[in-house]
Amino acid sequence: MTQRTALTPASALNVAGLLAFGAMIIVQIAGGIDDYPTIPPGLVISLVVVALVVFVRRFWSTVIGALFPTALAVGGVLAEGAADRVGDTGETFTFVTSWLQLAALAVALVAGWAAVVQQARRR
Repeated sequence: MTQRTALTPASALNVAGLLAFGAMIIVQIAGGIDDYPTIPPGLVISLVVVALVVFVRRFWSTVIGALFPTALAVGGVLAEGAADRVGDTGETFTFVTSWLQLAALAVALVAGWAAVVQQARRR
C-alpha cells in the first residue's frame, strides 16, 4: 500500500485560492451579477484543477494548478470591461466581490508557482 503525503503549504494555498475564486463566482451570481453563463466555465475548471492538485499529486498536476490562475490573470488583463469591475466603486457589491476574487486569484497564482518550484527542487 502506498502512503499518501500531505499537500505542501504552497499547494494547499493554491487549492484554497482556487476554491475561493470559484466561491466568489457563486457569490456574484447569487448577488445578481449576470455576466456569467448558466454553467460558469471558470467555476467548473477551478474545481477540476483543485481535484487534480489534491488527488493526483504529480508534478504535471501541480503545474496545471499554477498555469490555470496564470491564464485567468492574463485573460483578466486582456478582457474587455474587466477593469470596470474593480475600478467602479459605485456598485459596492460588484466592487468588493471582484476584489476578493482578484485576491483569491493572486494567492492561487503565487502559491501555485511556489508549489511548482518546491516540487521541481525535490525532483
